[in-house]
Amino acid sequence: MSMRQLLVMFWVGVNALGHGGRGEGSAAPIVLENDEVRYVIGTDGRNVDLVDKRTGRNYCVQEPPQVLAILKKGGKHYRPSACSFAEGKMTLEFGEAGVTVAIGVTIQARYFVFEVRQVSHEDIEELTFLSLRVKPAKYVSGMSGVAADDNFAVALRALNLQVRTHVGGRPLLLRATCYPQYGLVGAKVALVGCPVGELRSVLKEVVRREGLPYSPLGGPFALEARENRLSYLFAVVSEQNVDEWIQLARKSGMGIVHLIGWWRTLGHYEPKPELFPHGLEGLKSVVDKIHAAGLLAGMHTLTGFISPNDPWVTPVPDQRLAKDATFTLAKTIREDDQVIPLLEPPGNLDTVWASQSRGNVVQIDDELIQYTGLSQEPPYALTGCRRGAFGTKPQPHQQGAAVHHLFSRWAVFFPDMNTTLVDELAERIAHVFNTCGFDMIYQDGAEVSPNGRHGVAKMREAIFSRLKGRVRVEASTWNNLSWPFHSCVGAWDHPRWAYKRFTDVHVENLRAVRASSLLPYQLGWWVIKGPSADGRGMFPEEMEYLCLKSLAWDAPMSLQGVSLSKTPPHARQDEYLTMLGQYERLRLAGYFSEAVKEKLRVPGAEFHLVRAEDEKWQFLPMHYAIHKVTGLHDGSQVWTMENPFGPQPVKLRIEALYSCAPYE
Repeated sequence: MSMRQLLVMFWVGVNALGHGGRGEGSAAPIVLENDEVRYVIGTDGRNVDLVDKRTGRNYCVQEPPQVLAILKKGGKHYRPSACSFAEGKMTLEFGEAGVTVAIGVTIQARYFVFEVRQVSHEDIEELTFLSLRVKPAKYVSGMSGVAADDNFAVALRALNLQVRTHVGGRPLLLRATCYPQYGLVGAKVALVGCPVGELRSVLKEVVRREGLPYSPLGGPFALEARENRLSYLFAVVSEQNVDEWIQLARKSGMGIVHLIGWWRTLGHYEPKPELFPHGLEGLKSVVDKIHAAGLLAGMHTLTGFISPNDPWVTPVPDQRLAKDATFTLAKTIREDDQVIPLLEPPGNLDTVWASQSRGNVVQIDDELIQYTGLSQEPPYALTGCRRGAFGTKPQPHQQGAAVHHLFSRWAVFFPDMNTTLVDELAERIAHVFNTCGFDMIYQDGAEVSPNGRHGVAKMREAIFSRLKGRVRVEASTWNNLSWPFHSCVGAWDHPRWAYKRFTDVHVENLRAVRASSLLPYQLGWWVIKGPSADGRGMFPEEMEYLCLKSLAWDAPMSLQGVSLSKTPPHARQDEYLTMLGQYERLRLAGYFSEAVKEKLRVPGAEFHLVRAEDEKWQFLPMHYAIHKVTGLHDGSQVWTMENPFGPQPVKLRIEALYSCAPYE
């Protein structure tokens, strides 16, 4: 009899006595069992089995052996030397490190909750308190925490901001880690294992029962929310032009008018006076008009950004602005000194103020100073300084004063994520959103927040938790923590060339991401690009190809760059918007059968939407043949092509190709 057979017989015997743990002093493995799965952990902390109870299939990777928990202390990683379970608590002994960790385990009917209850020593660098390798999965998403095939799914969900999760790799690893700077005790995750068909139902149960901030349009609810099927139109709306934008939205079939550039400053988010002379009341009246037209209103924000002209920066900079380095003033300086002497070397600070730099601004007391040079040899200094930057007041500073380098990306500042400025900024955004009755928020720029993933999640949650109503939420970045209130993914930036190929690549990503993230997927942000020095602009069949794939996959989209001008960047803007509107209305109405949409989904398949004599919409198959003439005497001047359809008039387009300008 093999050791594997002995082991199976042994823990089956344990289950006969009573599943869910082991007696004191017993050498039996720990068995955690609910209605869906049986999770077995050895007394050495090694993962043994994760079994789907309906099929008996084991999803745990057993070779090489892998452990439930890993501790990092003094730069070294330690594995458990012993693991025991009693009264809903798992105790892990890290003998070599001299550390004991207690993890609470709550067994719900369809998922488990693991929570760090106690750590005997505080001088550890990180604690992975749940690590599980599972067999290769077809659909994997770190955002939803899902690893699934067509039959069974495993999911790992962070239950608070103290946890950083990882789902990915080969073999597939689900891992939950906590850090002392965010709090070890209290870090908590949920582990789900269930049939694929029940996954969203179980995850709804998790977010509701465990008290996560969630939107009825987000996470496990997102695929069934009608608002998430709507496309949106980026618009610089004002009290004066709102009716024109409403007309364009109707023409293009866009269900959401998404307001951009509406703020005077990032941070306090007061409406821009030139767009809204009546201030917040004027902005609210605009949103009311959009609603009266049967449309929804979207609100664009830049997550955590504080612009240099915001009251939190000027004329007196807030002490709660984020900092990424601190030095000591070596000597007392006057208000007109252009050299800032330091006790420490300045290191690799940037010396320019630009969107792609880390900024060149330091804060001393209530003054901001920009520098243009660094003295890396004693005496250390910041040189070429401009005093009283961004409207602050130049003033003398005493020796020993702190010289704080302000965290900056994209030429803006950010709040220190450990201060109340996070909450005040979130309140500013939520006040506008709630007062005006917006329906959607885009949390842009989140990827550059201080403190990495934790900072992104903290800022996004601080904003969302203050919003009222059914809120559609999108963002430029996301993670496991924000998934329960995130509504839609897929907002790529637009192409400048190869529009059809770009659409095919986008659709291919759609298929994989929608299945793994459990979220709707859009085919934006698109631009009806006109001719410029960079490219020829978009042709009608390229716009129609995007519309085709959007309808075929029932994927909404978003449109930037639309102009109210009589001379927009693309002269055929009105024609393209009309085309888009026809497709959007048919998509939202579910006009075409699944069989028709299946044909439209074929990569490279081209069709043209027409209305037949009986007034019904239908698609004509199309073929666009391309030939490049490179010279009049190299053979390319002659072109023969076969028409794959019946006899018809020839239609040609002659295009002058772009080339590089002469080097000189």
